[in-house]
Amino acid sequence: MQLAIHRPVSSRINRRHAQYVVGVLGLLIDVCGSKSLLATLLRQTRNEVVSLLAEEEVRPEPKPTRKAV
Repeated sequence: MQLAIHRPVSSRINRRHAQYVVGVLGLLIDVCGSKSLLATLLRQTRNEVVSLLAEEEVRPEPKPTRKAV
């Protein structure tokens, strides 16, 4: 079986979706108990998403390129 991996057109992340994911991960951590192994994995994932959000704030908006006519 071969998986088709598509590269995103833009490297920018959707802030709204990322913030939603952070919230859902927080809820899942609460449900599993903060000391479980699964909660540790979920916390690491949540931290990665938060890190991506922070990176996006620092990164300047890419300038559009002009096509030659």
